[in-house]
Amino acid sequence: MKKALLFDFDGVIIDSERIRYATYEKLFQQEFGVQIPHFDPFIIGRKQEVNLQMLLEASGVEADISTLVSKRNLLLQETFRDYNNIMPVPGLLPFLSQAKEKGYGLGIASSSTAQYILPIVEYLRIRNKFDAIITSEDIPGDRGKPHPDVYLLASQRMGIPPEKCLVFEDSLHGIAAAKAAGMYCVAVATSFRKEELEGKADDVIDDFTNVTINSFFEFHNL
Repeated sequence: MKKALLFDFDGVIIDSERIRYATYEKLFQQEFGVQIPHFDPFIIGRKQEVNLQMLLEASGVEADISTLVSKRNLLLQETFRDYNNIMPVPGLLPFLSQAKEKGYGLGIASSSTAQYILPIVEYLRIRNKFDAIITSEDIPGDRGKPHPDVYLLASQRMGIPPEKCLVFEDSLHGIAAAKAAGMYCVAVATSFRKEELEGKADDVIDDFTNVTINSFFEFHNL
């Protein structure tokens, strides 16, 4: 039976979590004159609507979430229009090529928007490597990570059962989503320290440098 590799996007495909978080900081400074905590890793992996609501409550201010989402999306577009901010995680590009050559199904399962993800995968020239790209628009508002829906939908669209899917994640919410979906999960230590990820994911790597697919599938009999 065919097997699949599923990738979160931010922190796994590109090393972007801190840059993305900076757009929350800029948004709250511009809109409310409020300084939010500098890089809170707890929000990584969740839908931005959830994060914005949490940040509003923590800051003691009120605003329309949909308006803030639109304004933050503009900040993200401005930020990643500068291609210097698009940095693939080390080793990722050759790893994707290796996986494609070996016939594995490849998918992206992210809490980010299609408007944000698709231009970046086109710029990196990796769009044709993926059989499915699941984004925040595909998942109901209250069912983002750590709920398993995004990974189960990727599995469904690719026609590969969850037990034959291996997930790469960088966030605690994403790891929880992958495990809830019944999938083997490898944490990528781009956003959290390795010791913060150990015991939560099935395995932990620094990045994709010197990582081979067989080291996961054969060793763990997936």
